[in-house]
Amino acid sequence: MPAPKPPSLDQLRTFLAVFRAGSLSDAARQMGVSQPSVTNHVAALEKWFGK
Repeated sequence: MPAPKPPSLDQLRTFLAVFRAGSLSDAARQMGVSQPSVTNHVAALEKWFGK
């Protein structure tokens, strides 16, 4: 089984925005993207890091 694709810079930026904002919804609003997009980025990071 191939190794999962490493996180993108967009995913890492999204994680930082969520950390700073304190919630997925607030981060999405501040970034000007949809909440599902933020959720997908965080889910991809969780998969990469195994959490």
